Amino acid sequence: GRTVQLITQLLVAPLEVYCDVRQLLGLNQFPSLLAFLRRDMQKAVATDLVRNVIKHDTVIHERDDVDRLFAFIAPLVEGGRAHGASAAHDAVHGVAAEVVGDDEEEDEEDFEQEQ
Repeated sequence: GRTVQLITQLLVAPLEVYCDVRQLLGLNQFPSLLAFLRRDMQKAVATDLVRNVIKHDTVIHERDDVDRLFAFIAPLVEGGRAHGASAAHDAVHGVAAEVVGDDEEEDEEDFEQEQ
């Protein structure tokens, strides 16, 4: 009831104030608070995060920040609960590396081999 509503407001308040999901990335307890919500509310908050990223064309350069964002939106992927969040994180970890270019040298070698 009221507790769920307050937690939800607490989780989305930085988005409303700063209009930038990057402000949330420093909140290490965000996924823990999200876990207190019902599954449908977890998905609603995660959806708000994704919409914010798209609406504001947010670019996240740091790998740790990308990993954190994926953990925050895990409720949208594979169940998203504690084990689901971990599985989702593992599943997108490679994508995060590509986004921030950590494996650039390896990618160039793969490209050359394919040619």
